[in-house]
Amino acid sequence: MKQRLCLILALLIAAHTAGVRGTPGGEQAVFRSAIDLVRLDVLVTSGGRPITGLTAGDFTVTDNGVPQQLKMASAEGDVAVALVLDTSASVQGSALDHLVSASQTLVALLKPGDTVSLVTVSSRVSLEAGSIREPGVISRALQDARSAGRTALWDGLLAGASLVAGRSQRSLVLAFTDGLDTSSWITREQLEESLKRSDAVVYAVQSGDLYKPEPGAPLQRARRELQSVANQAGGDVFQAESGAKLAQQFRAILEEFRSRYLLTYEPAGVRRDDGWHRVDVRVNGQRAKVVTRPGYVASGAPAK
Repeated sequence: MKQRLCLILALLIAAHTAGVRGTPGGEQAVFRSAIDLVRLDVLVTSGGRPITGLTAGDFTVTDNGVPQQLKMASAEGDVAVALVLDTSASVQGSALDHLVSASQTLVALLKPGDTVSLVTVSSRVSLEAGSIREPGVISRALQDARSAGRTALWDGLLAGASLVAGRSQRSLVLAFTDGLDTSSWITREQLEESLKRSDAVVYAVQSGDLYKPEPGAPLQRARRELQSVANQAGGDVFQAESGAKLAQQFRAILEEFRSRYLLTYEPAGVRRDDGWHRVDVRVNGQRAKVVTRPGYVASGAPAK
């Protein structure tokens, strides 16, 4: 049965404001009051291709300028995926059909240890299925998807991050939208503040040139704002080349995410309760592009 996420969102916003722990369903929290172990999902590429075979000794990590000793650097691990799909009124007809097909393709690519949640976004945010291992349940929920209403995208991304962050699995939020946020309870700035306390990586596919955008939605602003969110969460934004290629883009994002390294360390030489920490990750002896979240919050204090 479809579950409304309004109450969950209200609780998450309250938790964000207070900087306390706690998420729905008894899972480990998105928000933390102190940091014992930092997890960084890191993409390393050269010439646009992932660099494989790296170990902990190949990385240099600094936390507020202080070098850290990595406990682990692994490209392995199960994935917890939250699909956050814009099903507003502007995503209809063949656009919705392509979106459903692409989502079904992605679900079929998940491995036995992976889990998937499905969040649809219109004027309200709805949890269609949460943290399950049965692809058929998601496929059936996707087939029931209908387009209507406006777009509460920031609320949907917050809900998606809350569903996957802080787990033993690696946390991926994969979103699709065709325009601006038009009806969220929270602002983009509040979403980004919350993502500073989350280990979820946000990727998004954005369409606007192919599908009819929402009335008055300037695409450049929409792209700029969504890219800002993805950057805060160590991910990226892709533009939809065509509806028919949407499944290919979803597949490519999942493959890229699986190629990322999970780096972990216990903060040393820095406080663990003093707010925003900037993190820098480099690969030793190689000309490589490194993408990860810019830092983390080591207390309930506002990030800066």
